Amino acid sequence: MMMMWYILVVTLALSAVTFFMKSKKSAMALALASLLASLPLFAFYNRLESFYVAPTVGSFGLVVNNLDLPMMITIEVVTIFTTIYSLRYMEERFHELGHGNWGLYFGLYSLFALSMLYTVMSTNLLELYLFLELGLVTSFLTILLYGYGDRRRISLMYFVWTHVGTILMLVSIVILGIQTGSMDIYSSPTVIYNYSAVGYAELIFVLAVIGMFIKGAIAGFNIWLPYAHGEAPTPISVLLSPNMVGLGIYAAMIYMYMFRDFSYLGPIFIAWALLTMIYGGVNALAQKDFKRFLAYSSVSQMGYMLLGSSIAFYSGLNSDVNALPLGIVASLLMYASHGFGKALLFMSAGASITELHERDIYKLGGLYAPAPTFSTLAFIGLLNLLGLPPTVGLVSEVLLLLSIGQILAQAGLTWYVVGVALAMIAIAVSSAYATYLFKTAFAGKPREGIELDKVREYIFPMVVIASVSVLFFFVPSLLEPSIANFYGSITSGQLLLGQSGDYLLAVIAFAPALGSLIALVTPKGLNQDARGGIVVALIGVSALAATFELIKALPHFSLDGLLTQVSSYTMFEYFTFRLSPIQAILGVFVSWLAFFIALYSIGYMKEDSVLRRYWGFFGVFVSSMLSVVYSDNALLFLAGWEGTSLASYGLISYWLDDNERNVVGDFGRYIFGMEYVSRPTTSGIRAMVFTRIGDVAFISAIGYLLYLTSGSAYYGNMSVYNALFPEIAKLYVIPGAWIVLLFLVIGGLAKSAQFPFTQWLLTAMTGPTPVSALIHAATMVNLGAMFTYFLYPYLKYPDPQTFLFTAVVVVISTFTAFYTSTSALGTNEQKLILAYSTADQISLMLLSSSFGAMTAALTGNMELLYIGIMVSLFQMLAHGTYKASLFMNAGTVIHYTESRYVGVQPKLYRHLKFVFVTQLIAALNLANLPPLFGFWAHNAISVLLEREPYLLAVYIMTEFLGAIYIVRYIAKTFLWPKGEEKEEHGHYSSIMLVSPTVLVLASIVLGVMFPTMAVSALGTPEVLKIDFIELGLSIVGIVIAFALYTRGFEMRENPLTRFLYYAWYVNPSFDKFGASSFSFAKALYSGFEYAVIDLGLNVKLPRALTSWGNGLVSAIQNQILRDYIAVYLSGLVIVLLLAILLLVGGV
Repeated sequence: MMMMWYILVVTLALSAVTFFMKSKKSAMALALASLLASLPLFAFYNRLESFYVAPTVGSFGLVVNNLDLPMMITIEVVTIFTTIYSLRYMEERFHELGHGNWGLYFGLYSLFALSMLYTVMSTNLLELYLFLELGLVTSFLTILLYGYGDRRRISLMYFVWTHVGTILMLVSIVILGIQTGSMDIYSSPTVIYNYSAVGYAELIFVLAVIGMFIKGAIAGFNIWLPYAHGEAPTPISVLLSPNMVGLGIYAAMIYMYMFRDFSYLGPIFIAWALLTMIYGGVNALAQKDFKRFLAYSSVSQMGYMLLGSSIAFYSGLNSDVNALPLGIVASLLMYASHGFGKALLFMSAGASITELHERDIYKLGGLYAPAPTFSTLAFIGLLNLLGLPPTVGLVSEVLLLLSIGQILAQAGLTWYVVGVALAMIAIAVSSAYATYLFKTAFAGKPREGIELDKVREYIFPMVVIASVSVLFFFVPSLLEPSIANFYGSITSGQLLLGQSGDYLLAVIAFAPALGSLIALVTPKGLNQDARGGIVVALIGVSALAATFELIKALPHFSLDGLLTQVSSYTMFEYFTFRLSPIQAILGVFVSWLAFFIALYSIGYMKEDSVLRRYWGFFGVFVSSMLSVVYSDNALLFLAGWEGTSLASYGLISYWLDDNERNVVGDFGRYIFGMEYVSRPTTSGIRAMVFTRIGDVAFISAIGYLLYLTSGSAYYGNMSVYNALFPEIAKLYVIPGAWIVLLFLVIGGLAKSAQFPFTQWLLTAMTGPTPVSALIHAATMVNLGAMFTYFLYPYLKYPDPQTFLFTAVVVVISTFTAFYTSTSALGTNEQKLILAYSTADQISLMLLSSSFGAMTAALTGNMELLYIGIMVSLFQMLAHGTYKASLFMNAGTVIHYTESRYVGVQPKLYRHLKFVFVTQLIAALNLANLPPLFGFWAHNAISVLLEREPYLLAVYIMTEFLGAIYIVRYIAKTFLWPKGEEKEEHGHYSSIMLVSPTVLVLASIVLGVMFPTMAVSALGTPEVLKIDFIELGLSIVGIVIAFALYTRGFEMRENPLTRFLYYAWYVNPSFDKFGASSFSFAKALYSGFEYAVIDLGLNVKLPRALTSWGNGLVSAIQNQILRDYIAVYLSGLVIVLLLAILLLVGGV
């Protein structure tokens, strides 16, 4: 039976008939039918059907296996629903052209779509080439007939460039056929031939790969793509990127399998891929045209796809594609995520062209308010590109970064570090251009008269494609079955209680996200308090469930058993949760703080009439954080980890109109030629870039641990606590193991705003004040410290590399504490003072846990490690309690005074007596006044650091500075004697007082209970020993600050105040670097990409060839028979020589 071939014939026949249709509906129906008729092909999974063609050629066949399945699914989904999208778009295009033929368009479209599908299913290289050429011809004709601008020239440029690539591949195919007598790829449905030993194998391989790099628009061969994308009809642009362009990388991947013995070439391809990732992204930043912007993004994304396959090639491929190596899985999923994401974005660009008649991204903007559904769908497209949840893009990018860890095993530490550094640049550039695109095209002052949400022909296919990309986030094995080889599992024997059905863990993690979903889908007219109440209630459910789990876990608490597993639960594929005592404590901490901040938000955000986006990101933030806390699968852990980056971006840049009320910095104040002001969308971009840079190193180091779980690129175990972390012991055979360990925590250091990543946290103050409380007290900034609690118990003790690694973290955290404490004295913005304070206090958490690990690494005394972790935990609990209160009360003050600055109204405490009292108590926690919880936490750190006097001295100095800056804040806000009374004040809701009051009371109660709790937890009263030097200096700082600032003391501006105001000039230096990078992108594009590559290859080279050809023809066409015979014989000699070489090589 040849059922697959029957399906092929039917689909091509339906496509052919489409050409004869006249009406729009009948042509579209037949085109859609031809694509739908191919769906039964998925029923032939792991099956190959072929027929013999001829000697030298071999057999033509079709196959469905793990290698082509993700490509098939992506092509089917995108092409089917783009058919519907074409209806309105092409109607507008035909109107612009003044003519149009629906049968011709949909006939070419369906043939183009089917050619891509059968390309990936081909089992013979010549067959693959023929389908590639069919796709080339049909796409060329659609651009020629229906494109924009100088479509004849551009379509010809596209044809010539990509045809050169396929011709190079054809040459390699012919040589292979002559050498082996076959052009077959597969020997069975899952086994690929190895042709590495045939004559001219290197030449065959290099010719084909270079040809496919041209087809895949890899850096150096990419100049045709922006023209083709930019001027093609948008439905064709959707299919070109990456569906068509990605086929070049897929074909190169096939050749890597067929010539797998040439893996020594892998480093060249890896370097080329990294260069492409960076080069495409940098050029994207320089574009104004929406579709050209996306085209250069595609260039960058093809680098991502090539990177995964190149790493797998370098690590070693085998013949069987039933189980795929991690890099190949990542590459295939990258194709899918890019296909879905870029389809959504090109559809967005097309809608802008037809409905708004605009393609300049700088002339768009303001779409988020009048077209929220449309903007959300485009945003999901960006999430696929950024590699963020809840899209399959997260899975693809995480797997790609995990595969980078294999470089360490194959090439050693030096090249691994180089690779990670380049990947960090690439991810930073990608994060920048993607968020910048959203800022320019969708954010900004809302526009009037936009009705994109009502265009069903656009919205429907976008909704389906977006939904599919989300579906594969939860069940990626439906897209690529081989990913299941890396999940690993937890057996019931590994559970302390022998149970694996603790479903409450999933409830804790997902309840807030469920609230977000409800908030997003409920009607716009729903009362905002009701919308917020739903989210608050579900976060409350999460908090109650977390409390129940804490009660379950506490009986198993012991100092050396903080991570002892109590229970677990698995759902979907990789959503594995676990419970241990410290996870239970952290879960209660996060969920209850989030609950109180959410409750406060109902009052604070009353000015906003809808709040769907606010509550949507809020719940996702909480769920992401809880997923990190409770997860026991690296993929889930990293989904939560990256989810915090996504939600922080959305909340920090919540005010998408960039209004002047929600900024950080001072208007009219310039440094390094730039105004020292950060607006919400810019702050969001900064947070995304800064936090994701560190994540590259972090995830790649996890990737090496994943490799160590099996010693293979084909299998692994993603269980964090039962597989990955236990493998850390094997790191120590590497001389520079401390560098890999440092990579493991860099992501956490960035999330926790440790130097040099501090700036993102400061400018995050552009978000609503509840967001500041959420980020700075309960969630993302604590991730770095939390991760040390999970990681440090698995390090080797005693050991010099552990000592060196933890010493580096101690130095970074200590410096950050001093840097931020001094800088806090230089600003007059309420939230900015508290932001500096947050970075300072988070540093103390990292200092405590890392100092405990450092001393344990030196002495071998493990008790010191666990004491350090517990002291850090005390500091986290205390800081979260009082800092959330500080931020929420600051929000109330800002509402009342309608100013973000301190010292704007004299004796404010007279008007806000209750707020003043609660704010003062919260501040005295930080100022180190007994018996408050903050005092005991700081005192415990002093006791811990007694073993290192110099470090203790620096710490006490930061405490002294902390007392001054926080009391300065209180005095200048509430007790300031200068200024004039305002007759009118803003309003605040009484509900805004509830949460800070509860938390301030908690800081008092926990302070009173601390001695009992500490002795019970640590088993020793030593931590209760009071450091009177620290206490005395803190009190001195309190007195000095009150004495100075209640009298209206102000320092005149001088070099010192400017040094502190600009945070040691670090922040404006980063701003200048960012601006310079943007200028560099424009210069690179105009001075190199356009002036050298584009003009050189697309203008000057054709002109020179034409001139040379004309001269050659003139020289030959001289009417002399002798010269004609000479030219003919010369060509014949060349052909004979080539034939002899091939024959000799085959002997």
